[in-house]
Amino acid sequence: MKTLTKFIMALIALATFAACEGDPGPVGPMGPRGPEGPAGPAGEGANWEVIEFDVPADAWNYNQEMGDIEHGYLSTTLDCPEITEKIYKEGLVLAYVMAPSFQAPLPYSRFYYEPVETEDGGTDNILWTCVIDFEFRVGAVDVYLTNSDFFLADEDIADYKFRVVVMW
Repeated sequence: MKTLTKFIMALIALATFAACEGDPGPVGPMGPRGPEGPAGPAGEGANWEVIEFDVPADAWNYNQEMGDIEHGYLSTTLDCPEITEKIYKEGLVLAYVMAPSFQAPLPYSRFYYEPVETEDGGTDNILWTCVIDFEFRVGAVDVYLTNSDFFLADEDIADYKFRVVVMW
Protein backbone atom coordinates (compact mmCIF):
# COMPACT_ATOMS: atom_id res chain seq x y z
CA MET A 1 0.00 0.00 0.00
CA LYS A 2 2.84 2.40 0.84
CA THR A 3 4.47 1.67 -2.47
CA LEU A 4 1.20 2.33 -4.33
CA THR A 5 0.73 5.66 -2.49
CA LYS A 6 4.28 6.77 -3.33
CA PHE A 7 3.76 5.71 -6.95
CA ILE A 8 0.49 7.71 -7.22
CA MET A 9 2.10 10.81 -5.59
CA ALA A 10 5.03 10.59 -7.97
CA LEU A 11 2.61 10.26 -10.92
CA ILE A 12 0.66 13.34 -9.78
CA ALA A 13 3.90 15.36 -9.34
CA LEU A 14 5.08 14.27 -12.80
CA ALA A 15 1.74 15.18 -14.35
CA THR A 16 1.81 18.59 -12.64
CA PHE A 17 5.28 19.50 -13.96
CA ALA A 18 4.64 18.01 -17.38
CA ALA A 19 1.53 20.17 -17.74
CA CYS A 20 3.70 23.36 -17.80
CA GLU A 21 4.23 23.31 -21.56
CA GLY A 22 3.26 25.80 -24.24
CA ASP A 23 3.16 29.59 -24.43
CA PRO A 24 2.08 31.51 -21.35
CA GLY A 25 -1.36 33.04 -21.49
CA PRO A 26 -2.08 36.76 -21.68
CA VAL A 27 -1.37 39.03 -18.70
CA GLY A 28 -4.39 39.51 -16.49
CA PRO A 29 -6.01 42.88 -15.81
CA MET A 30 -4.34 45.38 -13.46
CA GLY A 31 -5.59 45.26 -9.90
CA PRO A 32 -7.20 48.20 -8.10
CA ARG A 33 -5.06 51.20 -7.11
CA GLY A 34 -3.87 51.18 -3.51
CA PRO A 35 -4.67 53.91 -0.99
CA GLU A 36 -2.83 57.27 -1.21
CA GLY A 37 0.16 57.49 1.13
CA PRO A 38 0.76 60.33 3.58
CA ALA A 39 2.22 63.57 2.20
CA GLY A 40 5.95 64.01 2.74
CA PRO A 41 7.67 67.17 3.94
CA ALA A 42 8.08 70.01 1.45
CA GLY A 43 11.44 69.77 -0.31
CA GLU A 44 13.68 72.27 -2.00
CA GLY A 45 14.33 72.01 -5.72
CA ALA A 46 17.80 72.16 -7.16
CA ASN A 47 18.90 75.51 -8.51
CA TRP A 48 21.82 76.13 -10.83
CA GLU A 49 23.43 78.81 -12.88
CA VAL A 50 25.77 78.42 -15.84
CA ILE A 51 28.44 81.08 -16.40
CA GLU A 52 30.72 81.12 -19.45
CA PHE A 53 34.13 82.77 -19.56
CA ASP A 54 36.37 83.71 -22.47
CA VAL A 55 39.99 83.78 -21.33
CA PRO A 56 42.27 85.52 -23.85
CA ALA A 57 45.90 84.46 -24.07
CA ASP A 58 47.11 87.61 -22.35
CA ALA A 59 44.95 86.89 -19.26
CA TRP A 60 47.09 83.90 -18.22
CA ASN A 61 49.70 84.42 -15.50
CA TYR A 62 52.99 82.63 -16.00
CA ASN A 63 54.12 81.10 -12.68
CA GLN A 64 57.80 80.17 -12.50
CA GLU A 65 58.13 77.95 -9.48
CA MET A 66 61.58 76.78 -10.52
CA GLY A 67 63.04 80.23 -11.29
CA ASP A 68 63.53 79.08 -14.87
CA ILE A 69 61.92 81.08 -17.69
CA GLU A 70 61.02 77.92 -19.67
CA HIS A 71 59.51 75.94 -16.81
CA GLY A 72 56.34 76.80 -14.95
CA TYR A 73 52.58 76.69 -15.22
CA LEU A 74 49.77 79.03 -16.22
CA SER A 75 46.99 80.31 -14.02
CA THR A 76 44.11 82.74 -14.30
CA THR A 77 41.36 83.92 -11.98
CA LEU A 78 37.76 84.06 -13.16
CA ASP A 79 35.63 86.54 -11.23
CA CYS A 80 32.50 84.62 -10.26
CA PRO A 81 30.26 86.50 -7.81
CA GLU A 82 27.70 83.71 -8.26
CA ILE A 83 29.79 81.61 -5.86
CA THR A 84 28.39 82.83 -2.58
CA GLU A 85 29.28 81.77 0.94
CA LYS A 86 26.26 79.43 0.92
CA ILE A 87 27.33 77.78 -2.35
CA TYR A 88 30.92 77.53 -1.10
CA LYS A 89 29.82 75.72 2.06
CA GLU A 90 26.74 73.78 0.90
CA GLY A 91 26.61 73.88 -2.89
CA LEU A 92 28.44 72.40 -5.82
CA VAL A 93 30.76 74.02 -8.36
CA LEU A 94 31.67 72.28 -11.61
CA ALA A 95 33.95 73.59 -14.37
CA TYR A 96 34.43 72.62 -18.01
CA VAL A 97 36.92 73.53 -20.70
CA MET A 98 35.14 74.33 -23.97
CA ALA A 99 36.26 73.58 -27.50
CA PRO A 100 34.40 74.10 -30.78
CA SER A 101 33.30 70.45 -30.96
CA PHE A 102 33.24 69.29 -27.31
CA GLN A 103 33.33 70.28 -23.66
CA ALA A 104 35.22 68.35 -21.02
CA PRO A 105 34.92 68.46 -17.23
CA LEU A 106 37.86 69.69 -15.19
CA PRO A 107 40.28 68.31 -14.29
CA TYR A 108 41.04 67.66 -17.94
CA SER A 109 44.07 65.61 -18.97
CA ARG A 110 45.38 65.14 -22.48
CA PHE A 111 48.45 63.16 -23.50
CA TYR A 112 50.79 64.45 -26.22
CA TYR A 113 53.90 63.38 -28.05
CA GLU A 114 56.19 65.21 -30.40
CA PRO A 115 58.70 63.40 -32.58
CA VAL A 116 62.09 65.15 -32.56
CA GLU A 117 65.29 64.46 -34.45
CA THR A 118 68.18 63.24 -32.33
CA GLU A 119 71.83 64.24 -32.74
CA ASP A 120 72.61 60.96 -34.50
CA GLY A 121 69.89 61.59 -37.13
CA GLY A 122 67.30 59.28 -35.57
CA THR A 123 64.01 60.27 -34.03
CA ASP A 124 62.80 60.28 -30.48
CA ASN A 125 59.46 61.17 -28.97
CA ILE A 126 58.92 63.81 -26.34
CA LEU A 127 55.97 62.71 -24.21
CA TRP A 128 53.98 64.90 -21.84
CA THR A 129 50.57 65.40 -20.29
CA CYS A 130 48.68 68.67 -20.13
CA VAL A 131 46.34 69.06 -17.14
CA ILE A 132 43.79 71.84 -16.71
CA ASP A 133 42.30 71.96 -13.24
CA PHE A 134 40.55 74.45 -10.98
CA GLU A 135 39.96 75.62 -7.44
CA PHE A 136 37.13 77.83 -6.26
CA ARG A 137 36.44 80.19 -3.40
CA VAL A 138 33.76 82.73 -2.61
CA GLY A 139 33.51 85.00 -5.65
CA ALA A 140 36.20 83.42 -7.84
CA VAL A 141 37.48 80.38 -9.70
CA ASP A 142 41.21 79.81 -10.24
CA VAL A 143 42.13 77.80 -13.33
CA TYR A 144 45.54 76.16 -13.82
CA LEU A 145 47.20 74.78 -16.95
CA THR A 146 50.20 72.58 -16.20
CA ASN A 147 52.30 70.41 -18.48
CA SER A 148 53.80 67.34 -16.82
CA ASP A 149 57.34 68.46 -17.71
CA PHE A 150 56.53 72.06 -16.66
CA PHE A 151 57.78 73.22 -20.06
CA LEU A 152 55.53 75.81 -21.66
CA ALA A 153 55.72 76.56 -25.34
CA ASP A 154 54.18 79.63 -26.96
CA GLU A 155 51.26 77.54 -28.29
CA ASP A 156 50.28 76.59 -24.71
CA ILE A 157 49.46 80.23 -24.01
CA ALA A 158 46.26 80.51 -26.02
CA ASP A 159 42.66 81.68 -25.82
CA TYR A 160 40.43 79.31 -23.84
CA LYS A 161 36.73 79.12 -23.02
CA PHE A 162 35.44 77.80 -19.72
CA ARG A 163 31.99 77.02 -18.36
CA VAL A 164 31.31 77.13 -14.62
CA VAL A 165 28.15 75.61 -13.17
CA VAL A 166 27.10 76.53 -9.64
CA MET A 167 24.38 74.51 -7.93
CA TRP A 168 22.60 74.99 -4.64
